[in-house]
Amino acid sequence: MKQQRQFKYPGFHRGFTLLEIMISVLIISVGLVALANLQTKLSRYSATAKQRTLAVNLAEQQIETMQAISVLGSTGAGPCATEPGAFDDLANCTSGVLVDGGSGAFTMTWTVSEYLQHADGTTEAYVAAPNLRRPDLKLVTIEAAWVDGQGAQQDIELSDIIDATSIFNSGRIHARIESNEPPKTLFNPAEFPGVVDISIGEEKLKGSTTPEPTIKNKGNNVITSFDVVTYLQSGAQAYLERREEFKVLNCVCQLNAGLGTGREPSVWNGEKYALGAQVSKRSGRVSTLESGQPAACEICCNDHHDGPAADTTYDPYRPDFEGETGGFDFLGDHAHYNIVDGLKVLATEGDEYLEACRFIRKDGFFVLATDMSLQNLEVVPAAYPSNLNAQYSTSVIDFVTDFVSGVDPQTYAGTLPDPTYASLAPGIFLGNVGVIKPALSRGVYVDFMTPELLRKIKCLQAGDTGPYEDYCDPQIDPPWQEILPFFDLDVTALANWTKGSPSILVSNSPISDVDSASFSRGEVQLSSTHYNVETEVTASIEQSNSGLTDTNPIGPDDELENSDGIPVTVVIGGNPPTDGFLVQGNIMAGSNQINVETVRVQQDPPLQTCEIISIQSGNTTQKGYVCDLTIVNGAASGSVTFSDYNALKITGAGSTVQNRKACPGQTGYASILVIDDGTVANPDLGIAGERTVVNYSGLAQDTTLDITIVAETSPCP
Repeated sequence: MKQQRQFKYPGFHRGFTLLEIMISVLIISVGLVALANLQTKLSRYSATAKQRTLAVNLAEQQIETMQAISVLGSTGAGPCATEPGAFDDLANCTSGVLVDGGSGAFTMTWTVSEYLQHADGTTEAYVAAPNLRRPDLKLVTIEAAWVDGQGAQQDIELSDIIDATSIFNSGRIHARIESNEPPKTLFNPAEFPGVVDISIGEEKLKGSTTPEPTIKNKGNNVITSFDVVTYLQSGAQAYLERREEFKVLNCVCQLNAGLGTGREPSVWNGEKYALGAQVSKRSGRVSTLESGQPAACEICCNDHHDGPAADTTYDPYRPDFEGETGGFDFLGDHAHYNIVDGLKVLATEGDEYLEACRFIRKDGFFVLATDMSLQNLEVVPAAYPSNLNAQYSTSVIDFVTDFVSGVDPQTYAGTLPDPTYASLAPGIFLGNVGVIKPALSRGVYVDFMTPELLRKIKCLQAGDTGPYEDYCDPQIDPPWQEILPFFDLDVTALANWTKGSPSILVSNSPISDVDSASFSRGEVQLSSTHYNVETEVTASIEQSNSGLTDTNPIGPDDELENSDGIPVTVVIGGNPPTDGFLVQGNIMAGSNQINVETVRVQQDPPLQTCEIISIQSGNTTQKGYVCDLTIVNGAASGSVTFSDYNALKITGAGSTVQNRKACPGQTGYASILVIDDGTVANPDLGIAGERTVVNYSGLAQDTTLDITIVAETSPCP
């Protein structure tokens, strides 16, 4: 029998037909479409859930705020107030409050139902009657409404009962405490070194921590922080009444086109800084040409603008702008400026501009407040305010008393008084070689006051008599010194110091050195060529926010300074030498990224630091320098060295060199030499940086030489 052969073809396998492939693709496509649809729904549901959670949190926060009452009688809070008030203030809110929840706007409204509670626990609706002072309970229903990502209206409701016996009072009842005073927080003044106590009445003291500047981008951005504490001194124990945290910083911004949205300034109302409303107005953004600026600059650039119908401007003391607009519509905003060839010019849409803002911590977040306003500067020996605290405190209170007395509510804030200040502090005596005597500059700042607050303060100051007697109640209101928004700040490290004689030296390190151990300002000592003299050292600082950052003032009005001097007596032997030949001039910024406060100027001979001065012309203040070269045979030869005009910009974990050059404006010198000692001026790293040495030969008269600092790639003006 024949065996049947079976043939196998190598490489032959059974595959898929075209129909099978098409069916598979169809099934996969349907699945992918369903998956995509599911993903879209999940994203939408996630966003909705997040918004709903935020709405619930806002409603809970509002209920907790309402429960946090400490008094029953009304405090004057509005029916839609979102800040703690009193039991009697919990009225219906029918107009709604717009709240920014971080991922959208929520409209908060609430209704309040009032009840009486009987001894057996039953309740009935409250009806006002002569024998009923107020209801026992209030049922509050909070509604938070918003529009979701699909444009649909959403809302949630929460209800809770608020008892006329507040949470605070309930705790006191359970503890069987009979006192009606609020709980006290222990306070240790020793934890705030450098605070000078100012007595504000009723055993209460007020003091400010020393402002601490922090450098960002090596001089381009400065953040200055300080706290103001108010506390009660009862015997040997102190109790904290209030603590306020402030920050001031400068930024480089760009002006947006048209109208945007931003907050009006938070304003002190006698109890707290009331949060400014979100309004339509001009806005700005952090400059795209200047990276690495502090995150807070986003708020500063966007919000520090005045709206067309602002109740309070950011700087209520700023004069109305009357300059040339070039057809640019400010839309109610104040003028902003950038720097071109050392001169401030008006910024228009898209332009860079300088900005400086003051922040106050409110409900855990920093928000913009009205600008700082320096009303007085006093220079005293460093030990004076602490050693003679009562005398110093009295002088500060005398000053603010005169200030309040001189303010006219009818013309405030356009017109401010100019009271005198007498601390009776001694001068500085130098009689030993090598001895350093530190001076201290302290500034008294007074915040803007609302018309209502100003009238209340004047009423309390007058003892509830006079034209404003209807604005206060001394039986309820605290002392006027407590609600007056004034701060006594140590600004030694932020003021610029000058000397009146070559016989002495006063330290005036550039602000870019503030983080280094060598930083010093206001320390007075003998120079290498000292002699008997009666002279002084002077501190000066801008009155505005710019003074607390020691950076370029943001506008002509912000350049106005306060100055004060302290007498210095030198008794060491010898007579003053023949006057030397002066080399002096302005130090100008060629672009708004440059802070001229960082520039060092040194002379030789004698080898010592030149004096940095403020040159004021009208409302404009310009930084300048004065060098006093030694005379040899009736003429002077020597050099003046300009340095520290380069900078190291810190951007995250990296850094960028900002390379610049010094451009002289006139002739009158023999030669100029540029020496590159390193990549960038950085005293912390011991890098000397670039120097420009201007040499003189046979100088026979005073010489003026202006210096403009510009980018290395820019032409000299």
